Amino acid sequence: MNVTSTTSTAPLPPPTRPRPVPGRRLPGWWATAVQTADYFLWSGPDAFLRHQQRRHGGTVFRVYLWRPVVALVDTQAISVLFDSPDLVQEYGFGWSRPPRALVGGVVPSTFENGRAHDVPKALYHDWLQSRLPDLGERFEATADHYLDRWDNGGRPFSFRDELENFPAEFLFDWLLGARPDPADVRLLYLNLFGHRFPRLAALFPRSRYRQSLAAFERLLACVLQSPQFPGVLARARALGLDDAGEVARQMLCLIGMHAFLGLQSLLKSVVGELSSQPAWALRVRHEVITTFGPLPVLPALRRLEGLPGLDAWMREVLRLHPPVANVFARATRDRTLRSQSGAYAIRQGDRLMGAIAAAHRDPTAFDDPGRFDPQRFRQPAGSRHLIWARGPHDAPFCPGNRTCPGKDVAVLVAKLFCAKLVTHTHWTLSSPALWRREAHGVNAATPQGPMTVSAFERVR
Repeated sequence: MNVTSTTSTAPLPPPTRPRPVPGRRLPGWWATAVQTADYFLWSGPDAFLRHQQRRHGGTVFRVYLWRPVVALVDTQAISVLFDSPDLVQEYGFGWSRPPRALVGGVVPSTFENGRAHDVPKALYHDWLQSRLPDLGERFEATADHYLDRWDNGGRPFSFRDELENFPAEFLFDWLLGARPDPADVRLLYLNLFGHRFPRLAALFPRSRYRQSLAAFERLLACVLQSPQFPGVLARARALGLDDAGEVARQMLCLIGMHAFLGLQSLLKSVVGELSSQPAWALRVRHEVITTFGPLPVLPALRRLEGLPGLDAWMREVLRLHPPVANVFARATRDRTLRSQSGAYAIRQGDRLMGAIAAAHRDPTAFDDPGRFDPQRFRQPAGSRHLIWARGPHDAPFCPGNRTCPGKDVAVLVAKLFCAKLVTHTHWTLSSPALWRREAHGVNAATPQGPMTVSAFERVR
């Protein structure tokens, strides 16, 4: 049998060098574990990134945070992460990855790309819009329940804990008609990104990980049995999502990992700034009462989006205390990244971290960035550099980009909560609200400690 060789005897061409990518070479160093310790243990994210920015003379530089990362600390550079198809999301938020068992074995759609991201996101937005007519009624019922509890309960109490219970109860009630135990929501999602060595922890029945697993199963059952879930499933099937179990797991991720974590963070900062800035709290109260009358009722409060003072105040809260501090992506090709400090060459495989909290304190974007000054947002141009979740604050919804589908609803709920507090209550914290800029994690943007309330009165 004759066998014809397919091996060519011709000389191989010399290997081609990668084509140069336009832009400056990235400054900084990859492999230094000391940077990881400095970021997480010593200086904290804000001081660490500012030091690196001064050191390298630019807003794009290389650092090592558990692994090599390209840090972006200005809004122009970060904006490429919003909708560039060649910058893709990986599982988790950088170094923070939830154990798969605590998300039901599915990949949350926010960590996906293409259709696996776009279709569930379209479902979320569709469902949020369908539930808007009931938002006011469900908010009012939940708010009245909590205001009565705070007014009649023993004092002191922890505003931190109650501002975690409130969104846990409200979100599940409004979106699904469900009433899970808020303690399960807090246990599972406030610790979701903090589990270390979960396989080892699974061996111990009383470990936080095992308790979180049990909480997940209870919450998943609550979603599947909720009055509104058949409606969710019908809309999901119209989009080609047929697996009821997977839809339930994705909805649980939406409500718990995204809506709950973001809203509880924002509400804590709302209360913290109202407590710390009494003059601004009085301005907000005056605007609400002048527009709607004393002790306004909910139908009037639905027009809160038209109050310029409250809107500017809320934007300043989001600027100083963004619930999402960082966004991440991986480059799938060589490319040029343009930033405030010039153009840089990004290589395929580079992992990028957009530091939103750092960009919001950039003095070239915001005058006197450490000062609480809502007036900076009274003109539309003031919001040009404001980032909310994974896009510009005022960016419209689109399934194909990374803008949070619930960002506008979250702001509306926060405004409702703010207006309710300043017109219906008086309270005093036992000590001033304190933010620690060296903090990191899901509550990095919130006031630290229990936020103990020493006096609370509901005005009727």
